[in-house]
Amino acid sequence: MNTSTQKKRLPLSIVSTIGVFVCLFAAYPAQAAFPTIEDIKSGNVTLDDIISDIPTEIEIKTQMAHTNLFIETEPKNYQANQNITVSLKSYLADIDRAYISWYVDEKNVTSGIGKTKINIKTKDAGTRTTIRVVVDPIEKDIDSIEKTIILYPTDFDVLWEADSYTPPFYKGKALYTAHSKIKLVAMPNFPNNLADNLFYEWEKNINRLRSESGYGRSVVNLDKIAENYGNMRIDVAVSTLDKSIASYRIFNIPSAQQAIIFYEDDPIEGVMYNRAVGKTFDTAKKEFTIVAEPYYFSQTDKKNGSLDFSWQVNNADKPGYEQKIAFTQEKSGIGNAYVKLAMRNLGNIYQSAREYLTINFNNSDAN
Repeated sequence: MNTSTQKKRLPLSIVSTIGVFVCLFAAYPAQAAFPTIEDIKSGNVTLDDIISDIPTEIEIKTQMAHTNLFIETEPKNYQANQNITVSLKSYLADIDRAYISWYVDEKNVTSGIGKTKINIKTKDAGTRTTIRVVVDPIEKDIDSIEKTIILYPTDFDVLWEADSYTPPFYKGKALYTAHSKIKLVAMPNFPNNLADNLFYEWEKNINRLRSESGYGRSVVNLDKIAENYGNMRIDVAVSTLDKSIASYRIFNIPSAQQAIIFYEDDPIEGVMYNRAVGKTFDTAKKEFTIVAEPYYFSQTDKKNGSLDFSWQVNNADKPGYEQKIAFTQEKSGIGNAYVKLAMRNLGNIYQSAREYLTINFNNSDAN
């Protein structure tokens, strides 16, 4: 072999010295400034100084046990003034045999071997509870471990608005229907410095709404909900990014079917929304108009003219009429008319309704 091209090897003593420094660097505390070669040469830092700063085996194991010690609450997302369970879990230390002491707001509430759980009641919204737990492991090579968690129950409201139609002056709430749209808005009562930095987790009927959840996602728009008729369950959790403060809500949104309600349209007073016509309408008027209000149909589709009105009077089609139909009694006397209205949403095949009305005429002065 040509010695001129052969790679030179470092002396074994130099390799050993480098290995020592590599090991020392790996074990040296991260918060300390690692000494330079100049520091060592000048005598400002000795090898004993470096070695004295290296954690002992007990310190390393204790730190690992601390890192793998967790405090959890059940339920995970608690509310104010709620009874909860606080549990201690570890994947390294044998805490079932350890002596555990629990402190609530620095008051010792229980101590003993294997005391891995306590039951407490959270305080009012916005009031903190500090829980500190001290663990004395059975392992001799692990020092005491301490963990702290702060419970900070908060409160928030959730408003919802369905894209369904109700007539003017209707005192009730517009309900959602199958395959309709609904808007949800979470309004958290968190400290002012946290209100704009919150994480929202939404669920509908116990199914996670992944695309609607996330940072700052306080508003959710659900489009064409596919469930059949029935209440819709909504779960929402609001928390800070580090989950140190969290709140949780479960509520049900009632549903309804589309319906047609008839009202009289008076030429002087307007539509008589204070009194529905019902199934039977008795009148002595020569002329009158009936208005059909499409309750809980899509409000957007109604504005867009997507609702189709199919009227029949005495089994005869009456084309050309939409939401209103006019009647004229041409002859005097007593009579009746049977009215049928079938309504459907051309923009949503799942929305339809039909209703019947019997009109009883009693006018001896017609003509």
